[in-house]
Amino acid sequence: MSPDPHSLLLFPAASGRCRSCVGRVTNLPHDGRVEYRSMLAGGRARRAGRRSAGRWGSSQYVGLGPAPGEEHGMSLAESWDRYAIGSTPRRAENANGDTTWLNWTQYADHGPNESLLGPVAGRRVLELGSGSGSNVAHLVTRGAAGLGVDIAPAREAAARERWGDLPGLEFRTAEATAFLSGTDQTFDVVLSIFGAVWFVDPETLLPLIRSRMTAGGILAFSHLPAGSQGPRPGRAGMRYDHSPSAWERLLAGHGFTGASASVIDPPEGRTVGTMLVRAVAV
Repeated sequence: MSPDPHSLLLFPAASGRCRSCVGRVTNLPHDGRVEYRSMLAGGRARRAGRRSAGRWGSSQYVGLGPAPGEEHGMSLAESWDRYAIGSTPRRAENANGDTTWLNWTQYADHGPNESLLGPVAGRRVLELGSGSGSNVAHLVTRGAAGLGVDIAPAREAAARERWGDLPGLEFRTAEATAFLSGTDQTFDVVLSIFGAVWFVDPETLLPLIRSRMTAGGILAFSHLPAGSQGPRPGRAGMRYDHSPSAWERLLAGHGFTGASASVIDPPEGRTVGTMLVRAVAV
């Protein structure tokens, strides 16, 4: 499992406002440099660091140790809640004029659509790390019954405010492994976009996901491409940045078949692509 959540400093998703460190994160992921200004205790201490890379397999952790005063007392949910409160809401329309859409990548109007999941009408869909709910809401508009689970209470509140009137859609605040361990529901589709699959040990999470999926169901997830080999524990945010071949092996070992993993090229002018993985529950 990941390190003690009270010792984590998370840099969720790609970059921007890092509420976990009460400051601003810049230049991530493009040059690997992490920087923020700490506003704790009325001070203004500038801290910077480089990405760290272990050599224990196919993952890495990214980030700095906690800022002074943040070493203890903040739960994992509280860390993510701070991040969520400062996040930017999704646009009302995309470049095509659509009011709902599914976006697998960190870039607007880029990458494949929901067709990766196959037909979703009449299917039960679970999103782990559902954020503001926009991706799972889009699938519900296509006929799915959807449940979005996120560890941050602020995410559920924002999702209910935006999508609460959409029939067939539910939201819940829960840590992914706790939800999967405690529910008796089953799902035909599970997705995670820069979500729980990136931040939870796959040796723990994948068996739990499979246990709640119907045979023939689709699991799909995305995150930044692997930048190193290993997980390396430490007082930093853990990200399981496995290579495509490593994800394929992990999925095959935990009840999935037909796994495919590849990196989507970034749009013109950008340098970092997106890892996209898909597999079928046996």
